[in-house]
Amino acid sequence: MSMVRHRWERAFRLSFYGMLASACIVLGYTEHVLLPESAVVAALVLVALIWLYFKEGRWAVLSIPAANTVGLGVGIVALGWMGWRLGQEWLRPRWVYMDWVSLLVALLGPLAVVLMPVKLLRSHKHIGDYWWLHLLALGTVVLAAAMVDDLIGIVLIGIYATLAVINLRLLHMVRLAGLIAPLPQQPAVPVQMNNSGTCQGLGWARGGFCLLLAGLLAVPVYLVTPPSPLPPVRFGRPRIEVGYAADQMLNLTVTGRLETNRTPLFEVLAVHPDGSPATLPLDLRWRGRELRQYDKGQWSGGTTRLPTILPATDHRSPWQPPQLGPQQLVLTFHLRPNTRSLFLADPVAWRPQQPVPVVSLLPFQRVQPWHWLGDGTFFTDLENAEVYPYRQYWHPAEPPDLSPPFVIVEPDPGPLLRFLTVNPLPRVKDLADQLVQRWIRIGRLPPDTVDPALQRPRRSYHERLARLLCDYLRQEAGLRYSTELRLTRTDIDPVEDFLFHSQAGHCERFATALALLLRSQGIPTQLVLGCKGCEPLATPGHYLVRHEHAHAWVECLIEQYQPAAQAGLRPISRWLSLDPTPDADPAETAPTNAWWQRTGKDVQQWVHDYVLTYTPEQRQQSLAALGRIVRGMLPWLAVAVLLIGLMALLRRYNQTRVVRPLSPASPGHRCYELLATGQTMGIVLTPGETLAAWAQRLATHLEGSPLGQPYADVPRLWIDSYYAERFGGHCLSDQHWNDLRHRLQQLQNLLRRYPDLRGPG
Repeated sequence: MSMVRHRWERAFRLSFYGMLASACIVLGYTEHVLLPESAVVAALVLVALIWLYFKEGRWAVLSIPAANTVGLGVGIVALGWMGWRLGQEWLRPRWVYMDWVSLLVALLGPLAVVLMPVKLLRSHKHIGDYWWLHLLALGTVVLAAAMVDDLIGIVLIGIYATLAVINLRLLHMVRLAGLIAPLPQQPAVPVQMNNSGTCQGLGWARGGFCLLLAGLLAVPVYLVTPPSPLPPVRFGRPRIEVGYAADQMLNLTVTGRLETNRTPLFEVLAVHPDGSPATLPLDLRWRGRELRQYDKGQWSGGTTRLPTILPATDHRSPWQPPQLGPQQLVLTFHLRPNTRSLFLADPVAWRPQQPVPVVSLLPFQRVQPWHWLGDGTFFTDLENAEVYPYRQYWHPAEPPDLSPPFVIVEPDPGPLLRFLTVNPLPRVKDLADQLVQRWIRIGRLPPDTVDPALQRPRRSYHERLARLLCDYLRQEAGLRYSTELRLTRTDIDPVEDFLFHSQAGHCERFATALALLLRSQGIPTQLVLGCKGCEPLATPGHYLVRHEHAHAWVECLIEQYQPAAQAGLRPISRWLSLDPTPDADPAETAPTNAWWQRTGKDVQQWVHDYVLTYTPEQRQQSLAALGRIVRGMLPWLAVAVLLIGLMALLRRYNQTRVVRPLSPASPGHRCYELLATGQTMGIVLTPGETLAAWAQRLATHLEGSPLGQPYADVPRLWIDSYYAERFGGHCLSDQHWNDLRHRLQQLQNLLRRYPDLRGPG
């Protein structure tokens, strides 16, 4: 019996300390980037828990008053550290992506974990102490769950939940066994266990079945529940994803792991003018919006207009589709929900004296042409334009990185273009000047590239210089594409850190570096945000663009791309699109051939799509998939329901057969021996009489004889034990029943020797 108790106690302690340790690990993992001190505190508490596991019970722990004093001191120290940390953040902010609420939530985690070992140091712990420790661990994990943003964190939380459920079950059992003291001023009622260590009525199988059934019901309910239209509240580490118009695409100071986001952005139907499906290049760029003002690692749109250009498009009404050439394609865009931007195939094709090439498709077959701006761009003032599909008439550019030719109207466009040549980083200009001088020396640029009066490259060489700088970043600078965004030095501009220190980054860092290099040489440049690439769908001509296709590149103005077409006219200018981002690091894009790598990637994507970023579109897909599964399983579900019904009927039938009135004729019954002994004495169970009443009659009869008085308590003990097992859910040991049977055997021997003890029957 002591071996069984020791096994339960050891299992309880192991699961209990494992549950506390897993809570510390969860907190340390989720906060180690946001607040490194949390990881240090969690590691120290974890070491303390391991030490206490081996020393508790073998070492004199603190008395309750002493443990409370230690806990008070630890709490004061932790609160003082929290105040100091908040003061440091107020004076010298470090976490630019975290607000005060997030910081306060993060600071509560270490305060919760440091109280765990202090509580464990108390001697004579009762059941309330274990409940408090469970609440501390639960609070710690809840704080960590608000910050979790990846699969590893979710797995760690799952491990904690498993250990917590196991320990709660064992806590119930060791409490019943009397291994844990009850609350003060409450008596302990221990229940004995049998030698096998099991106990009837604890319901392990039933509990496991209920847990499985709850999971099977909860998952479909979660998948079909409409997600909230409000943006999610994020604590802790910022989730940095590849995505169009996300904050991290505009702010180079954000660091962290850039994660894939496969959420659809928009769908394109490409057809020829005759309606037949067309094929699009899989590396086609999709223009979103332009950013023109850079300051301390952040881009913004700016308010200054660009110079006016000619020739203009035709604004006559009614609108007719333009004729752009023999390779003209018609692209129809369908934006997905929550896509708050409009996209166009880049470069946008247009022709002078032709209608604008972009129109919105309104209900009832109405079209609304977009507006032509004097700088060659198009926009629509249609309210909720993202809701309606729109159509672009497009023609591949020749060469593919140049816009249609145009003429700048203003005699002196310099003031309008000055903000496109602002470079706030002298070190970037020094690098560009050194490159220009080196290329002149080795013959890649002509000797007269630099104007001696302006100390800047002449406009006629802007295109060649721009392409050389782009190739330099792509191939010669030693820069590496990486999805791990980091800053080696925070005391300098992120572009300087990228070019001269970290030398690794994503597309927006390459594009920003090229933009500032071009601006330092007097070449007007703007940053373009959009997408690059598309995913062909099963239907010919249909393509899908996802957030993972988000991309950034630069666009520079070549003011004198070629001489004027006729005498007396201004030179021809064009926008030149340049993409300095090299191909991804092979180590980061290597195919995952191993099954565990593929499975891990699929699981991570599932967690991202259906846990971290569950969108209305995914809900619709879930509903459709669930409907297909249910329709396919209807025959099997009908068979399963029929079998379950038959099993329930059989079980009910067996119960009605098994449950019959107690009588001496039921040898398998727990009270059969006692009833048989009473029958020999003439004390028979009458119809309608309870076992307790019958046992009382038998005990009264035995008390009436001096020889039977020592055995008068046997009937009552026997029936009380039977009731405790049958209705109380308790489990009495084999030794207990053997003792009762031994005393009943002594009574039977006494009856054979002294027949006078028998009753009148």
